[in-house]
Amino acid sequence: MVLPISFFELAGRARFNSIAIIDADGSNLGIYRKSHIPDGPGYHEKYYFNPGDTGFKVWQTRYAKIGVGICWDQWFPECARSMALMGAELLFYPTAIGSEPHDHSINSRDHWQRVQQGTPRQPDAADCQQPHRREEQDGYDITFYGSSFIANQFGEKVQELNETETGVLVQSFDLGAGAYSQRLGRVPRPSSESVRPGQDTGWRAGVLSPCSTCTARRSMTATSCPPSGRRIARPG
Repeated sequence: MVLPISFFELAGRARFNSIAIIDADGSNLGIYRKSHIPDGPGYHEKYYFNPGDTGFKVWQTRYAKIGVGICWDQWFPECARSMALMGAELLFYPTAIGSEPHDHSINSRDHWQRVQQGTPRQPDAADCQQPHRREEQDGYDITFYGSSFIANQFGEKVQELNETETGVLVQSFDLGAGAYSQRLGRVPRPSSESVRPGQDTGWRAGVLSPCSTCTARRSMTATSCPPSGRRIARPG
């Protein structure tokens, strides 16, 4: 069993929302510090946490190469995309999200799920959500959504708890049958095991076209191929 374990980290005078990856043999593979820190009604994390400085990361565990984003990271597509480009086969998002304290007529549960289902990625994804409960503080109250789920590489939910259930979801995946890996073949990824938020990896969205000099495949919106340095002419 591989365990991503969330914890409050004190590092010097900085405080981080962090997660440690414990491999099946009990070894600590390293930590990731949450990059995106929210500040809104009922979610005043900027007063408690520093923005993470580890960059997005992936880890080779005994069973798969995994990436982990923390809560609000899930709303930013560069998080999942960076981890996918670094070779992540499974993505995890431990989360605590609930009702909108400033307007109880808004139910963002389905929006929150669709953001993760629709992330541009090859890997399968699992979201581990705070169980359904209500909290009150400073004049705000939040009812957490529950609704932990697992989605496959097509973004389809294959397992899900409802808003009030507490339980364990189990799903098996064939990691050699990813939709994107079958369609695109071998795709070059950034050489670093850590991509920082906002870092340009040289990748662009779009249909991939082959470089004539090497086997790398690049976006049609790209102008050059990093492995070969050769310019790529766009069709038309």
